[in-house]
Amino acid sequence: MDRDRLKDVHQQELTESRINEDFVLWLKTKGPSWLAIILIAISAYIAMMRWGEHKTRTRDLAWAELNLTVALAQGPQQLPSTYEDIAVTYEGIDAVAVLGRLLAADVLLRCVQTNRALDSSPGLPKPLLPEDRVVHLGRADALYGAVVQADDATIGTALFTFTALQGRGAVAESNGEHESARGFHKEAAARVAAQYPGLAAQARRRAETTGQYATMIDLPAAGSSTPSTPFAPDRRPVLIEPVLLGPLLDAPGS
Repeated sequence: MDRDRLKDVHQQELTESRINEDFVLWLKTKGPSWLAIILIAISAYIAMMRWGEHKTRTRDLAWAELNLTVALAQGPQQLPSTYEDIAVTYEGIDAVAVLGRLLAADVLLRCVQTNRALDSSPGLPKPLLPEDRVVHLGRADALYGAVVQADDATIGTALFTFTALQGRGAVAESNGEHESARGFHKEAAARVAAQYPGLAAQARRRAETTGQYATMIDLPAAGSSTPSTPFAPDRRPVLIEPVLLGPLLDAPGS
């Protein structure tokens, strides 16, 4: 029995020795390759985690910068370029670039509609020069056009595209191109007809009234208006006899 036990122990030692030799041989031949694969996998995982954190930080920074720019807006001074810079810097991050272009275009169009230069202040408005008006309308139309070009025909971009098309229609109206403006408004209505029928109806009404107010109306300057019936110096005010004041004051509703 002792001999059998010794034989089993010896066989077990041989088996363990063979396993150790095989393991050592595996380490020498395939071990470095598997180690490299494991290290690459760990490095890729760490890189993915850091990339995700970087994207999150960049997204938060983009929205924070856009919101801060809107909050600090005290008029149109230099804001178009600021919004455009945000759009270029954070291209592809959510809707930051689209909103930046829309806001920049809106500022430029508002300057034209209010006839105020970009460097105007609330207390000291400056009229917009004719050449600046042409430049502003061109920049606004290009910015609106870029938003339209980025439309992917999904519901997520429907409102952005609708706003941009309405903006292009307003630019066309400002340029006196009423047929083009009508086309942009109709296109805007068609873009949101399925999702937002109320907005589509609004755009269609805008298309129908395009050019209706194209005639310029000259208003008289302050203090230059004259009464339609000039006062004649030979006319005298009407006098009421004292005896009639009593019945007039006692009349119902007096």
